[in-house]
Amino acid sequence: MTDKNNLRIWDKVCETDPSNTRTVKHRGGFTTIDAYSQIEMATRVFGPVGVGWWWVFDEPVFVSGCVIVKCNVHYLDPATGERCASPVQQFGQKTLEAKGRVDEDALKKAGTDALTKCLSYLGFNADIFLGKFDDNKYLERMKDKYRQPLVAELAGLIEASTNMDMLNDSAAAIADSEISEESDRKHLLSKYHAKKRELTESEAA
Repeated sequence: MTDKNNLRIWDKVCETDPSNTRTVKHRGGFTTIDAYSQIEMATRVFGPVGVGWWWVFDEPVFVSGCVIVKCNVHYLDPATGERCASPVQQFGQKTLEAKGRVDEDALKKAGTDALTKCLSYLGFNADIFLGKFDDNKYLERMKDKYRQPLVAELAGLIEASTNMDMLNDSAAAIADSEISEESDRKHLLSKYHAKKRELTESEAA
């Protein structure tokens, strides 16, 4: 029986834990995803590599100082157990020299690049490829979501506050909590002050 929900895989894997990303400054700046976090996520969805999903590289092509690799990702549909009708295919490319030296990892990097692109076509880390990480509000929501549950819960209380009484209650909850990480307390304090400014401006309008 075929599952008609065409986004059944996409919806499971489209959001990204910001701790698994890295910001690259050159070429205008962009966000990259840690490849092993993608492999872990794919394994959670499809099963062990080589059983529930796997990939095959074609012979690499060397041209104009670059290596080009074609990756073919195969998987079993987690809803039906059926093998995908056609593999997801994409290419990765890397230069053979970096900073005047031969890059011994160029072939591996090209393969990783191709694998990441294939998984992106299935929806993995789609929020990055859709540019959502350029939106600071979206990025903050993802940081809150993937923080430890208690921090995420308290951040949600702050965000849901519609008046100063509710906000003060959330502040009291933070004070009474067992959060030990100073960075988490600073994060919540920052959200508290931002929400306080928002409510103050709203009441003054």
